[in-house]
Amino acid sequence: WLGCRAVAMKGFGGKGKKGFQAGKGMSGMAGMAMAMAAAAGMKGVKGNGKGFGKSQKGVQGQPELVVSGCKHDTVGQIVRGGFVRSGENHGRPTYRKTQKADGKDVNIYFWDSRDGANMSGWWFGSMVGGDVVWAFNPNTGSQTPPPTGWKVPYEGQVDPTMGIKTITAKPAQSPPQQSGEVGEVAHIFVTGCTHGTVGPIVKGAYSKNGESHGKPIFKKSEKANGNDVLLYYWHDETSLSFCGWWFGPVVGGEEVWAFHPSRTNKSPPTSGWKVPYDGPVDSTFIISADKKRLMEEKKQKQDAENKKRAEEKKAVGQIKTVLNKMKAVKAEDFSSLEEELKKVMEKELEACGAEKAKVKEECDKSIKEAQERLEKKKETQAKAEPILKELDGLVEAAEAAVKKLSSKASDADVKAVDSKLQACQDLIKAHGTTLNSVEGVLPKLFIRTSECKKLLKKAGSTSKLAETMAKIAKYDANKDGLLEKAELAKYAQGEFKFALAKETADAIFKKLAGGAKGIKKDNFHKLKVQVGIAREKAIDLEKKKRREKREAELAELKVQLKAKLEEIAKTVPEAEEAVNQLKETTNALKTEAGKPKNSEEMVKKLDEIDEKSKAAKELIAKTKKSVTDVKEGADKDILAWLGREQQPIYSKLKQVEKMAAQNGNHTRKMRLNADQKLKKELVKVQRHALEVLKQYQKDKDLSSEALFEQMSSKGEEPAVEEANFVSFLEKCFKEASEKKAEGAEKKAENGETPSSEALRRVFAVWDESNAGVLNKERMTEILRNFKKVARKTVITDGVSIKDSKVVRQLEPGEVLELLGNPVSESEVDVMRVKSRAMNDGVEGFVTISGNQGTQYLEDGGGIFKVVKETLLTESFEIEAESKEKSQKIKDSERKLKPGEQVEVRTWMKKDEESGLIRMKCKAISDGTIGWATVKGNQGTVFLELK
Repeated sequence: WLGCRAVAMKGFGGKGKKGFQAGKGMSGMAGMAMAMAAAAGMKGVKGNGKGFGKSQKGVQGQPELVVSGCKHDTVGQIVRGGFVRSGENHGRPTYRKTQKADGKDVNIYFWDSRDGANMSGWWFGSMVGGDVVWAFNPNTGSQTPPPTGWKVPYEGQVDPTMGIKTITAKPAQSPPQQSGEVGEVAHIFVTGCTHGTVGPIVKGAYSKNGESHGKPIFKKSEKANGNDVLLYYWHDETSLSFCGWWFGPVVGGEEVWAFHPSRTNKSPPTSGWKVPYDGPVDSTFIISADKKRLMEEKKQKQDAENKKRAEEKKAVGQIKTVLNKMKAVKAEDFSSLEEELKKVMEKELEACGAEKAKVKEECDKSIKEAQERLEKKKETQAKAEPILKELDGLVEAAEAAVKKLSSKASDADVKAVDSKLQACQDLIKAHGTTLNSVEGVLPKLFIRTSECKKLLKKAGSTSKLAETMAKIAKYDANKDGLLEKAELAKYAQGEFKFALAKETADAIFKKLAGGAKGIKKDNFHKLKVQVGIAREKAIDLEKKKRREKREAELAELKVQLKAKLEEIAKTVPEAEEAVNQLKETTNALKTEAGKPKNSEEMVKKLDEIDEKSKAAKELIAKTKKSVTDVKEGADKDILAWLGREQQPIYSKLKQVEKMAAQNGNHTRKMRLNADQKLKKELVKVQRHALEVLKQYQKDKDLSSEALFEQMSSKGEEPAVEEANFVSFLEKCFKEASEKKAEGAEKKAENGETPSSEALRRVFAVWDESNAGVLNKERMTEILRNFKKVARKTVITDGVSIKDSKVVRQLEPGEVLELLGNPVSESEVDVMRVKSRAMNDGVEGFVTISGNQGTQYLEDGGGIFKVVKETLLTESFEIEAESKEKSQKIKDSERKLKPGEQVEVRTWMKKDEESGLIRMKCKAISDGTIGWATVKGNQGTVFLELK
């Protein structure tokens, strides 16, 4: 069929032929179309209105490629238009035109070099790999059809007008979202479908009926026009446009009613169906799970399961009824019950379902346990027989002994019988488990022993009554059987050591004797009871007297303790008043009128408040202790009462304590704020004091040593004491404030000369060793003035630039110590100052700034920044640190952390033994002083100039 020629279209010959065959048309297009239709088993459009043929139209969908241009008259009409992806060939995508050309497909595809390198590239043809082709592009590197470079015909020249453009769909023009799917269900229902012919055919209920290409087939419950209506999935790699879900009378047949292009859904899509298959989407066409059928099936299944479970439960119950009997079976009934169990198992076991194995196991276990229990019971009964015989003998002996007891039986007789009964009980207790194995015997023996106990109790009561009667009778002096009043008192005294009061004796005698001469023998047992009652009343009366006495003592004690507490409570208002005054004083400090003018005065005021607060707290504590002391040694019978009496005082003290604590919180916050301000003020005062000292030094042209001599007291070890320091600074400030000339030193930043107290605080800060004096070394450190080299300059051996020699060049960043006051170099009009280079100790004169304003020296050089963690040590030499000192440093963990700043005390120098360059410095954050390594012996930098 590849050799067939179509007269309906004009085109090019096959790939193996060269050139354009004019007027002969395209090779094989009509024959190819017919062969494809025959291979697919399609019959075209049905004329009976029952369906539509699948081969009616081209591929539908949103174009992905658009071909334009192409000046060739015949080919241009064929290739121009939109194309959609249709599959894959030789690892690259294939595309098919959305509209057929004279009823035939137009494809774009890639062909590899299997037929030769000259055949490898992208082609336009009627089928993938077919003979009929219209254009060719030799670009083998492109993964998609190249946009330009197409030859028309395939061996001709490149047509520059022919181009392929990739289309990116806009959101507003995008196709409908992927529909859902019905899921794994056995029944579905189709509704909607507005198509007049297709609607009545496809609408209705469907049930699952097999599979096609791995996905379910659904069959309509009713036929349409005598034909089945099936919903199935079809997959065809050679024609991907036919892949999807179809409605038709036969799976894979040509007659179809609706189509859905989804290839990913595992079950029928719920919406998005095209009616007819290549027509528009019918939005009313909906497929859903047939809930009614599903519910019916579910109910039927549930009912069947419930019925099965009920039958299983009934069968299990029948068997377990017999098994329960087996648990208590007697030896004589075992055989018959075993036979009954066998029969019920034969009848019901198969109906037990999932419980079958478990029931069988329980049955076997039950028979085995019953046999073992009966065997064990038989053995136990054998052991019980001699014990029962012995017990029976003991019970008979006890019964005989009880019968022999008379009304005159002694306690010894009663005890003897009781010991026999106890022997019975001991034997039962020792062998109770064994004896219980013999049914009915032990309960009978218990009844017999209980009867014996009743008789024994009665005999014992009679014996005790006789004994009581005998005791009373011995006080009947004239033996007339009557106990007279005088004899009644003797009886109470003799038997109970109880002196019977006359009125009590009269009452007892009247009650028991009536009008007779004495108490008759028949009432002797009542006499004992009456005497007992009288004794109890006498005891109660004595207790009452003791209780009343005790209550009187406690009442008196309460009066005394309450008076103490009332006296103590008088101090509570005093403490409350003290705390209220503290609050008023504290609150006054917050007002503008009462607010001190500076932090120094604020601290003084807060110190006064703290002293008063301390006194108030001591008063509260003292009061609380006094209240607590009242409880010490107090009688335990009034502790609860005392606690209640103390509580009001404790509560009031607690309120006062809370007020004091709240005020303390306020003063602590105020002190913290004042201390921070005072610290800032102190920094300003320190800076200003130093400025004033240096200005004085400059005005008087004094060296640091000369200034120290003026400030210090004379002696073997000159030093600046606090008093000398304060008076000297006050003098300096006074001179500075009186100086009116231009450039004169200003007053302190607060506009006033610092107070003596402020200067004393400055002295305390500068006295870092807490020695109480400032020695020469410390004053030198304070007055030392460092400068940094800002621009490259030189240091000379004299003031005159013209006449002096250059000692060496100074580099930016070097640090100099000024050794004197700046002097003018008149020849060039600059200020120069004698200095010492800190890195090598070279001394000479350096220009501070040029006559054109160039700054050679700038402030700085005395502050270093930590760049790598290091330790502060007490001595310069690392090895010189004693174990004790090293441990102290280690324990305190005073390390210099990166970012901290330190102030130079003694300039850095090298430790020859360790090779470290070390410097004495003060940590600005907390004032700790020590030696720190500036640079390690391996070149590691720990501190760098700020």
